[in-house]
Amino acid sequence: MTEQAALDAVIGALPSVQLSGLQSDAALFSRRERKYLVPISVAASLVAAISGDARALQINDERSFRYESVYFDTPAGQSYLASARRRRHAFKVRTRTYVNSGDCMLEVKLRGSRGRTTKSRLDYPANASGQLNGPAREFIEEVLGPGHESALAPTLTTIYQRSTLLLPGDARLTIDTGFSATTPAGERITLNEFAIIESKSRQAPTVADRTLWRMGFRPIKLSKFGTSLAAMDPTLPSNRWTRALKSAWVRRRVRASTSA
Repeated sequence: MTEQAALDAVIGALPSVQLSGLQSDAALFSRRERKYLVPISVAASLVAAISGDARALQINDERSFRYESVYFDTPAGQSYLASARRRRHAFKVRTRTYVNSGDCMLEVKLRGSRGRTTKSRLDYPANASGQLNGPAREFIEEVLGPGHESALAPTLTTIYQRSTLLLPGDARLTIDTGFSATTPAGERITLNEFAIIESKSRQAPTVADRTLWRMGFRPIKLSKFGTSLAAMDPTLPSNRWTRALKSAWVRRRVRASTSA
């Protein structure tokens, strides 16, 4: 059995929760996130260890869902630089397509005080996910204020499989595997051997956090958007993501044109 198959099996053995239950119990649009980068085998061991406390999101008999996100930034990299330099009001703008269902959302994430992240969302047409139409730019201006929306253009596309677990204490855990990121210029990053885990709660560490700590894994600073771009362009400021770059990203840099 492959490591991915083992992870799928242990998630498949969990009790299920429907999307309506997940949304009502743990919407967490204002939340604290802790991120981990671990081998897929460790993710499987984690899920097995917390199986008595977790339920897995299930939609139409599926527990793993394909996500495609398109990130937008200004030509000067305003979104990237604000995140890399830990600016208080760093922001991200992306469209996220839920490939299994065909649904799509425009999301604007804004980091506020004490590391809290607030996410605003707008229903969006999936066939326009790689661009920002007029209503999208109006929505971005409403959330961020004027001065950002007019110059935003697609900068990075990410694809991965996600499983979501509901945990006690109004918390959730997402496990992303099969990650790849591609720029419009054709550079690509893949992390097929790793799982990106995000623990999301209103404040306190979750049962998953405490289990990972006992296993020897601590939260790591990483951003699918920022860390991928930093791996592709070593001239960008990237000290915030040094651990993640050393552990995985930089070793898996390839040209999309040579990996078809």
